[in-house]
Amino acid sequence: MKISELIQGLPYMEFRGRDVEVSHITYDSRKVCPGSLFVAIQGYDTDGHQYISQAEEKQAACLLVEKSVESSLPQVIVEDGRKALAYVSAIFFNHPSKEMKVVGITGTKGKTTVSNLLYQMAKTAGRNPGRIGTNGVAYADVNYPIFHTTPESSELQEILRNMRDKGVDTVFIEVSSGGLKLSRVEQIQFDIGVFTNFSQDHIGSKEHANMEEYLYWKSTLFEKTPVSILNFDEKVYSVLRERVKDRMLSYGIHGGDIQAKEIVYGKKINEHTYFMYCGKSTFPVELCNPGEFSVYNALAVLAVGELLEYPVFAMQDTLKQGHVSGRIELLPAPDNYCVVLDYAHNGTSLEQILRILKGYHPRRLLCVMGSIGGRARLRRKELGDVAAKFCDTVVLTTDNPDFEDPITIINDIKESFFGTSVQVYEESNRAEAVCLALSLMEEGDILLLAGKGHEEYQLIRGEKVPYSDKEVVNGYFSHLK
Repeated sequence: MKISELIQGLPYMEFRGRDVEVSHITYDSRKVCPGSLFVAIQGYDTDGHQYISQAEEKQAACLLVEKSVESSLPQVIVEDGRKALAYVSAIFFNHPSKEMKVVGITGTKGKTTVSNLLYQMAKTAGRNPGRIGTNGVAYADVNYPIFHTTPESSELQEILRNMRDKGVDTVFIEVSSGGLKLSRVEQIQFDIGVFTNFSQDHIGSKEHANMEEYLYWKSTLFEKTPVSILNFDEKVYSVLRERVKDRMLSYGIHGGDIQAKEIVYGKKINEHTYFMYCGKSTFPVELCNPGEFSVYNALAVLAVGELLEYPVFAMQDTLKQGHVSGRIELLPAPDNYCVVLDYAHNGTSLEQILRILKGYHPRRLLCVMGSIGGRARLRRKELGDVAAKFCDTVVLTTDNPDFEDPITIINDIKESFFGTSVQVYEESNRAEAVCLALSLMEEGDILLLAGKGHEEYQLIRGEKVPYSDKEVVNGYFSHLK
């Protein structure tokens, strides 16, 4: 495709050079190949304009830049490189989102659970769905991990094109606040937008300045969607409602167009939750996941299912059987052990899962936990404060420390336990920490492994080192046999 075709309609400031053929688009100089359009983006840590020479060496065909650069290659100069990347990528891949039903899910928590359950539901309903988010990309016989919850726009458009070419008819995308702020979904044609909930998270120099900005970027999804599904019981509901572009549906336990009524929660962790779904139609629901927030997630899923006209049996069967990896996941263990794996990695999500587990009245509640490196110390304090409130025993360890010293992170969290009766252990090797917690367990205890969830790596000094809480637990119990 000619560069002139890619930038047709794009508000660029200047185009210098020949009208060359483009066979590939990338913002990563390491992925440039002959015929590439290299898009220079100014990131938080690096500036793509510093890698122009590498793009030239790898025989890029053209440059898309935010400022004039010294180069013999043709260059298109734009004001916003990220928006331009989204624009040319959509044209290059021929707007695949226009050929499918696209559902975007945003919110602080619940995105992964909702998108995964919708994916399972669509398959049960006989559709050919795709899924993009924290648990990776899945469609047809394809399944692989991705680095960002919401991929960069060029990668996202390529994924969508590959999905459509495989016959995918509906795709469920987790839309992060960062993905909205960084224009990753700028050229996606959404059919439905879903809001789960909103709480303190993603505040920092590389994310959002404050909660107001965080909410603002979340809310922009609903300017892009002809139908918006909002959580009526959230405090920010009225703010989000004002951003809705067109049609809106609300759901909740205490109000809304769609409600869960006659809720009965299981008395044991392995017992199901039951409620009556009251929406366009009314039918009973059996939910395999515990807790009130699981009911909210289920309502969001059912609201989308009704809009997409999935049969009731598909909705019921999915919620009765649909587990999501690393989300309130009860791991296989001997009868006298209860080990729960969850992705909870901020104060709000940790409090939710600990409240649920505490409600089952364990003899002791144990927790293995850490905190992500390079993030605000406030996140660590919130995690520590919550654990100090609910737990009897805590093993502090690592959770994607990246370039930060794990001991520093552990010491930051540890401050929350001074003056409490919580028994605290420190072990920077996460595998050893999990085994230590398992060795401390007695009959009637519940152990929560918090933070890693579905992840099968530890992020250490920029590298993903293979690691799995599940594998450690399985290995521990296999040696007990």
